[in-house]
Amino acid sequence: MNHLRIQQNYVGILALILLGMVSGCDFRRGETGRGVDGAAEEGRVIRMLLVGDPFAMAIARSRAEIEEHLGVPVELEIVGYNDGRRLTLLNARDAVSRFDLVAFDVVWLGEYHVKGVLQDLSGHLSLSREDFLENAFAASEMAGALYGLPIQPHAELLWVRRDLLEASGMPPPVTTADLLAVAEKMHDPARQRFGVAWNAQRGQPLGQTMAHFFAAFGASLLDEEGQPAFHSEAGLEAARFAQRLIAFSPPDIYSMAWDQRTSRFASGQVAMTYGWGARAYMAEEDPYSAVQGNVAYLPAPHAPGGEPVTPLGVWALGVPANVASVRHSVQALEMLFRSDLQEKLVHRGNASPGLRVMVTHPDLQKRFPVLTTLSRLDDAGQLRVEIRPRVPEWDALCEILGTEFHDMLLGKRSAEEALARAHEAAALLMNREAERVEP
Repeated sequence: MNHLRIQQNYVGILALILLGMVSGCDFRRGETGRGVDGAAEEGRVIRMLLVGDPFAMAIARSRAEIEEHLGVPVELEIVGYNDGRRLTLLNARDAVSRFDLVAFDVVWLGEYHVKGVLQDLSGHLSLSREDFLENAFAASEMAGALYGLPIQPHAELLWVRRDLLEASGMPPPVTTADLLAVAEKMHDPARQRFGVAWNAQRGQPLGQTMAHFFAAFGASLLDEEGQPAFHSEAGLEAARFAQRLIAFSPPDIYSMAWDQRTSRFASGQVAMTYGWGARAYMAEEDPYSAVQGNVAYLPAPHAPGGEPVTPLGVWALGVPANVASVRHSVQALEMLFRSDLQEKLVHRGNASPGLRVMVTHPDLQKRFPVLTTLSRLDDAGQLRVEIRPRVPEWDALCEILGTEFHDMLLGKRSAEEALARAHEAAALLMNREAERVEP
């Protein structure tokens, strides 16, 4: 039987597979756990639906050890981002779930909560919230229910080439104004080196970026009543910041997204990039990286005089509400969070684990310096999950942002016009009367 199915193949998955092939690490063998009660006798298999982020490929490369711990075969289905949500929602319609565990982006929780997709784990777990980064654990909760455990909490940070920064004589950028100044100084198209990379691809990638830029300028996407709050001076400044970044970005920035930005940075073609912390393996572990050991991972720049905030993304593992056995699923879930197994997952590519003891582990911080920044920001309370609101409409809301502001970047409309159009579309989406806003 083929226990590993990768539905969507793309740069991140291939890079992680290559990382696993070239890795020469020596892993300590953990004590074998008691496994899933009665599972072997019943011929059970633990099936997981995962999304092709670093944590998933680390699990895939550790499947033999996981099976040894659980005492049962493990089947993994690894899919693309949007397919993860789609398949989980389809699975929730079945009488009995195909999967024992599913991975989810916590921004989907609003929708999953309303549709009853996941099992409330409150009272089922022996692990406590103190074992995890506080903000990451809290992100897996909604309306008093706990829907999962954070397998990969990671901040979207600013990755900067230390050598170029030192050569420029400029301090590390703290504010958005600093970022623009450093990007201009380092931008050298004649030498095929560009100032900064970021998600500017139309749709979801740019939509996520705009949510983060709004937060950097102190703007919220939604107000306390869940109504769109786009049309503000802070929102306008966020849009203008995105426009200014274009001048110091690679020429294909309009189609750049996700792993493209971090792989371009690792190749030495850009001086800085916004990047999720779990992708740090691309800079630190890839044998073809031109920046290995020479990267500073900085908090997300904020507007001058504004509050420092850094977006926190969280991949969590949860149990489908229609699972055949909650007990077996919970046992498998807790087994995956054993500290010895979690350490293996870090060594095998998950550069942003959920357990606090892993994030603060000196040896792991040395291997992945991004963990030092993650720990510091968590202690300072500067990590924010709510930058991308966990509402049922998030996917469509993100698409609106990424469409309207992409037209702005292409020069088809002004920042004011893009803001007004996004506001109106969001108001209609949220099932409220659209407020006409003059640009």
